[in-house]
Amino acid sequence: DPNEKVILIGGGVGLPPLYFLADQLSQAGFTNLLGFAGARTKSHFETAANLAKLPSDPLIPAAVLEPFARSKTDAILATEDRSIGFPGSIVQALEMFLQKRSDWNQARIYTCGPKGMLKAVADLARRHNLAGQVCMENYMSCGIGLCQSCVVAVKTAAAEPDGTAGKYKLVCSNGPVFDMEKIIWD
Repeated sequence: DPNEKVILIGGGVGLPPLYFLADQLSQAGFTNLLGFAGARTKSHFETAANLAKLPSDPLIPAAVLEPFARSKTDAILATEDRSIGFPGSIVQALEMFLQKRSDWNQARIYTCGPKGMLKAVADLARRHNLAGQVCMENYMSCGIGLCQSCVVAVKTAAAEPDGTAGKYKLVCSNGPVFDMEKIIWD
C-alpha cells in the first residue's frame, strides 16, 4: 500500500541496501518514508550528509542524508559516540521517536546492519507490534548454499520431528531478507 508508513533503519554498511529500497519504494509511489541512520561517529556521515541542515532536536526528521534525500526520504541520524545527531544508538532513537510520534506506530520496518542492531530492532518491533523485514549479513564462504556457513535459525509453524519449533535457512540462497518475527535471535 503506497500510503503505508515505512521506516528504514540501518547501521554502518547496512545503510546502502536501504538507500536502494528507499529509491524503489519512492518510484512505486510510497510517500511516507522515514530513514534512521546509525554510525559509530560523525565521520561516517561527512561525505553523504548535509550536517548543516541537522535540526536542533535530533528526533526531528530532515532531508540531511543525500542518499535518502534523493528519494524524498527524511532521516534521523544517530552516533554512538554522541558526536552528531541523536546521542546514542539508532535503535534508541527509533524507540524515542515512536514514543513521541504515535502516528508512526503502525509503520512497517525494514532494517539492515550488524546482527546486534537487527536483534534490537526486532525486539523493539515486537514490543510495538510492528511488522517488518531484516536483511541479514552473515559470513558466506560459497554464496550458493553448499557450504552451509551462513545459516540462520528461523521459526516454523509447527514443531519439527525432533520436537523443536525451528529450523535453519541459508542467508545466501533463502535470503538475505527475512521476516523479522521469524528469526530466532537467541
